[in-house]
Amino acid sequence: MVNQSLHIEEPLLLPVSKGDQAAFTALFRKYSRLVYAFIAEHTDSPHIADDLVQDIFTKIWLSRESLVEIRQFRSFLFVLARNHALNDIKKRIRERRRHLEWTINQPQPTEEKDQQRWDTQLDIIEQAVKLLPEQQQKAWIMSRRKAMKYNEIAAEMRLSKETVKKYIHYANSSIIKYVSSRIDLSLALVLIKLL
Repeated sequence: MVNQSLHIEEPLLLPVSKGDQAAFTALFRKYSRLVYAFIAEHTDSPHIADDLVQDIFTKIWLSRESLVEIRQFRSFLFVLARNHALNDIKKRIRERRRHLEWTINQPQPTEEKDQQRWDTQLDIIEQAVKLLPEQQQKAWIMSRRKAMKYNEIAAEMRLSKETVKKYIHYANSSIIKYVSSRIDLSLALVLIKLL
């Protein structure tokens, strides 16, 4: 049995300790703004301060039977508020650290990966073009990269139009064979048409 003759700084504590909800409401109204200001100052967040004030007073209500043992309630309350604020700050630091670690360990964004894959595939096509015999390479580059017509290529290379067609056909076959052994054939065909 609690010795009720002990001096209690806050007279509301005794009725609250016995479950008096009206006394608890009065206690909340008396101290919640002070606790809120204290926490908001340390966390720089009104939202967090609101949440922590609710947590603190919930904890007080849940452990109300022990309130009669508290001699200096205001000091007790600010120690409780400080501890809650520090715990919240530590929690947010841990969450930020976990988020940073998670971000660092994530695979590269899809766009960047796709660009790297695209660049690698273009490099493979470029290697295939460089392996072509000189005349085929020249005819293929004029056709695909310079968008010249067969008769224009024939005139510049001093060849017949039929020879230019054959060179480009052989070049395409060689490029497709080289590229398809290194990347997906359907993708290789799309890339070659784009070049």
